[in-house]
Amino acid sequence: MQHYSIELTGTFPRSEALVAATRDFDRKRITASRLVQIRHAQQDEVLSLQKKLGITPLSDGMLNWQDIFRPFAEICSGIQPVTLTRFADTNTFFRQPKITGAVRYAGKHVSEYFLGMHKKGEWKATLPSPFFFARVADDRHYSSVRKLAFSFADSLAHLIIHLKKAGYSSFQLYDPYLGYLGATPGELRLVTDTTNHLIEATHAALGYYVAFTCSKTVAATLLKLPLDAVGVDFFNTDMHALPSFKGKLALIAGCLDSRTSLVEDAKTLAKFLRDVNTTLAPREVRATSTVDLQFVPVKIAEQKLLHLRRAIQSLTS
Repeated sequence: MQHYSIELTGTFPRSEALVAATRDFDRKRITASRLVQIRHAQQDEVLSLQKKLGITPLSDGMLNWQDIFRPFAEICSGIQPVTLTRFADTNTFFRQPKITGAVRYAGKHVSEYFLGMHKKGEWKATLPSPFFFARVADDRHYSSVRKLAFSFADSLAHLIIHLKKAGYSSFQLYDPYLGYLGATPGELRLVTDTTNHLIEATHAALGYYVAFTCSKTVAATLLKLPLDAVGVDFFNTDMHALPSFKGKLALIAGCLDSRTSLVEDAKTLAKFLRDVNTTLAPREVRATSTVDLQFVPVKIAEQKLLHLRRAIQSLTS
């Protein structure tokens, strides 16, 4: 029988209490310690939800990540968050990383952003792919996408090794650039080279998730790599247009639409997961959201995950 499971991808939605506390902190109405206390309270709720739903490895929810790049301005040298930039076709923004010097892993502030380091258990980390980082950064140092991508890959390798020692067992590279804008043959070679470099340097179980549309060419490129899993946003990708996984890699199946508050029907989800398993023949299916669940309210995110759990139970009972 095929193995089905649930994973969280990226940032979980922040509660109204945490949003209000963050605003109050910015206006100097509460202390930093009070903000951390409220954040930790929601993180405990996110962990309790995952345990209730049988989700493993665990995610801390990334509740203090202001965007996918911001923590690396503190974890690495040579990076400054600057220009506010719209993220693809969403109504959220990120601070574009400005490269002012050599990007090197500094090892600072890591435990502030990877809270699994403080708790026992099996943990997962979502990280920007080197290609994604290099393509969106404002590079004032290397003047070469390839050199910057490899420099960031080196920093990620040191971070992953650090996290592995602290109990992290699963790492997912997140890349909406490949899905939103596509890639030239040369860029796909860069994806291949930097991903291989990361795997060789860390020996980590690495997944590569392509948000938005995953083309047949991109999927075929990723399936040739020694990855643990390849992820696809199926609200924008036709499963029949993708090559077979041939039972070798796991499939991270983005099937909960993070861009809408509509809660998916459990029977519809079960049928989709069964069909995608039959069509693509992955080693296993790990169901998740299309992108970060942060775009919907907490209660909606919880309902979506509950319905997904019911779908998987119907497939495995």
